[in-house]
Amino acid sequence: MAIAFASIILRWITDMTCSPYSQICRASSDLFSHVYAVVFCFLAILALTKVQQIKETLKRFQKAYEVMNTPKTKKSD
Repeated sequence: MAIAFASIILRWITDMTCSPYSQICRASSDLFSHVYAVVFCFLAILALTKVQQIKETLKRFQKAYEVMNTPKTKKSD
């Protein structure tokens, strides 16, 4: 997140201080936007992976709860 935030700030500074006709400024602004996009996509993939892990853990807890709370049947001799 720090890299993405720094990228946003640096892109904003680049856009505000550079001439629109400068090729270096345009290239650096594009670079910062690409860095931000890559970091955002990486974090989105990471979040989706964590959501799947949380779902699996909740399913295990639900099964354990069901096993612990099922009524016991008496065996007749």
